[in-house]
Amino acid sequence: MERITICLEKELLENLDRIIDKRHYPSRSGALSEFIRRASMNKELNKNKKGLALISAVMPLCAEKTLSSVRGIIKNYFKNNCQIGEFLSRETLCVYFFAEGEISDLQNLSDKIRAVKGVEGGSFSILRYF
Repeated sequence: MERITICLEKELLENLDRIIDKRHYPSRSGALSEFIRRASMNKELNKNKKGLALISAVMPLCAEKTLSSVRGIIKNYFKNNCQIGEFLSRETLCVYFFAEGEISDLQNLSDKIRAVKGVEGGSFSILRYF
């Protein structure tokens, strides 16, 4: 078995600890291993399936370069054929859009967006399979 080190936001770590308690995982390591196994299995199950997904990214309100990068990735993927929604709160901007296509492609797009420097979080939700 290999050992790794990860950094998590305080809230995310507190969430993880609540899940561990609720589901009776033996440790954080055990829980994370299970989550990774599930994610890998879900990716395999969604191979070659099409559907509709909601993808979002959250960033600080002042992160103009981050926003520009995220918009560019989305527009490049859809060749400018996509409506992007934005929600503003006091200090946070959430960019979201609905997308149709191969689930694995949409998951990869979501991962690419969340990997942009300055993106603090986001989500990928499959709304419907075709």
